[in-house]
Amino acid sequence: MKWQNVKICALIFVIMITAGCLKTYQEIRIKSDLSGTMEFRVVYDMESITNFALMMQGMMGQKMPPEQKEMMQEEIKKQFSAKNDEKKKEIESQLPDGIKLIEFSTDDSKNDKITMKICMEFDHIRNLKKLENLEISEGDSMGASGKSTTKFLENFSVEEKDNTIIIKQSIGKPKGMNQAQGKGKKQLPPEVEKMMKGLGINFRIRIPYKSYKVAEHNAHKYDQKTQTLYWMYTGDTLMEMSQNNTEIKDIYLKLEKK
Repeated sequence: MKWQNVKICALIFVIMITAGCLKTYQEIRIKSDLSGTMEFRVVYDMESITNFALMMQGMMGQKMPPEQKEMMQEEIKKQFSAKNDEKKKEIESQLPDGIKLIEFSTDDSKNDKITMKICMEFDHIRNLKKLENLEISEGDSMGASGKSTTKFLENFSVEEKDNTIIIKQSIGKPKGMNQAQGKGKKQLPPEVEKMMKGLGINFRIRIPYKSYKVAEHNAHKYDQKTQTLYWMYTGDTLMEMSQNNTEIKDIYLKLEKK
């Protein structure tokens, strides 16, 4: 493999880790006995990643030919689809008692998006606390290698007292928000603004409505028909919050037994 291709792979890896260029989705479904499932998805935007790479190379005085952008996108696909079985085994080896991996997959069939999906079963919702520092290796054999810590449930906690359960979780700030911290739109390069708009956070919790009711919450939406609470931040909202130095609120949900 040419050294130029190795440098491209390394650049892609750095951008994906430091810049963001992604949407995150998390759904927790709780059953009456407080067991349930958790699904976590990360959607990477290849167009934003490669545009950001072009901008970075331009800042370093290097010009990338148009065909190289397409090659970069192909390398991103290879990086994510490589060694899925190994990554699955790596996750399973770190799982504590009371949590089982149901699915680990990557999908690059939808236009310029790559989706990583992880689904798990838990015996009791309190066991999710043990997933805070679950690690997944990223990179490949072409010069971009490393191991980053993916915090699925940052500062997750479950407080049980009498007939109530309080669930808390830090949503965390997408890494790409740092690019716009305290800056107005006119101060942002177009590539960074587009990257920011591509960010998104979508968390939801479905409660066991037959045995519990919602006592308090700070969700953006509570669908009583499906008994699901939603915490949602679009790219535009995140960009505005970053420019105004506004912090993302932590998830708070209090359930009472019926």
